Amino acid sequence: MENISNEIVILSSLVHDETYARKVLVHLKEEYFQDPTQKILFNTIKDYVQKYQAPPSKMEVGVTIQNNRDLNEGETEAAVAAVHEIYEAFPSRSQEWLYETTEAFCKNQAVYNAIHKSISIYQGEDPSLTTNAIPNLLKDAIAVCFDNRVGMDFYDDAEKRFDFYTDPENKLPFHLKILNDVTCGGVTKKTLNLLVAGTNVGKTLGLIDLAAGYVRNGMNVLYITAEMREELIMKRFDANMLKVDVNDVVSIGKDRFLNRIEVLKQKTYGKFKVKEFPPGAVTDQHIRNVVDELKMKTGFMPDVIVVDYLQITGSSRVKYGSVGSYYYYKAVAEELRALAVELDIAMWSAAQFNRSGMDNSEVSMGDVAESVAIMFTVDGAWGLVRTDELDQVNQIQWKQLKSRYADKAVRTRFVTGVDVGKQTFYDVDESEQHGITQSEKAPRMSQKELDSKFKTDKPLSRFGDLT
Repeated sequence: MENISNEIVILSSLVHDETYARKVLVHLKEEYFQDPTQKILFNTIKDYVQKYQAPPSKMEVGVTIQNNRDLNEGETEAAVAAVHEIYEAFPSRSQEWLYETTEAFCKNQAVYNAIHKSISIYQGEDPSLTTNAIPNLLKDAIAVCFDNRVGMDFYDDAEKRFDFYTDPENKLPFHLKILNDVTCGGVTKKTLNLLVAGTNVGKTLGLIDLAAGYVRNGMNVLYITAEMREELIMKRFDANMLKVDVNDVVSIGKDRFLNRIEVLKQKTYGKFKVKEFPPGAVTDQHIRNVVDELKMKTGFMPDVIVVDYLQITGSSRVKYGSVGSYYYYKAVAEELRALAVELDIAMWSAAQFNRSGMDNSEVSMGDVAESVAIMFTVDGAWGLVRTDELDQVNQIQWKQLKSRYADKAVRTRFVTGVDVGKQTFYDVDESEQHGITQSEKAPRMSQKELDSKFKTDKPLSRFGDLT
């Protein structure tokens, strides 16, 4: 047989090799076959295998095509003639070669289709999409690969699992010893973590300090701000990194400022990028686009993404005002966490306490504004509490609200030092923790009780609960 194409090899293998068919059909798409007759054959074979869980015989394929009333006479004749060709082709003896050839075919066709689709979008032939969709089309095409691994096996993956437990690279440590202690070494990637506080308590300060700590540890951080402009976030970051009061950044002089930045640039620190969006206008899709653009233009890929802050972030799935705040901000939290999983990064954000939690030192999960479902989604959440007494000694109290990293009941509360001017937290002597960590626990409400108490179908009033 002359001129055997990749398409013929694939179609022939689908009808001759049941194991091959089960593994690759989930990856093959009709659009990968350019020839109309091969599209007909592929769809016929795929439909048969999915329905009967076995490859079809030559007779069954031929009869099915002849009985297909959606085909005209010419299409039927061409498809029936092609049936003989795929059944006469002898299948490969090497499964490895066959899988590699099929994967390469799928990737090449996906890229080919994405390029043609991008051209049509650029030329305005597809009004349903804008040019902003082109990077995602190409990214998805390049990412095409066969991954037939389904989950983790208790026995077969034991070594891999243990290596994950013990590899320090799987943890993103804090610069604060107390936070490393309560999280067993830091947070992990593919997680969403939260600082919760009242107004003017220190949400942004905390996020800035976390970001600076990661940068000093050599990690890249992308900071998404929907509350303050980029320059003001950078000014706070300057204060932390340069160890000067935020109000004194300008007074050190331009030359000295630039020289000190240059010194930091020579260290093995990570990079820090800030992107500003209007309140309520940024969604996970916007963040994903920023990541793609930074990677494409500068080669920057974040290890940590900070979103300041969750309750002024929008949902890409749920229209604002169509549901109550419980479901809306549940969607927002789920989308941010899904993005963290997709990008294999750690995500940090912040949330407001509601009115009852604003001046309450005994805060709990139920005191989070807008939607307690936020807390059901995040992996770790820490409440920040300031009092007049703590301010006098430059300290802030932390309350562990939720932790998937360790037993939060072991150290429910603790304090750290805080330098508001330099936008930084710091560890305090262990003696300062006495009388704090052993505080009596508040009664715990069940998830069902929390759902009943805080779920609402009342239409959203933008930022109405955040004042």
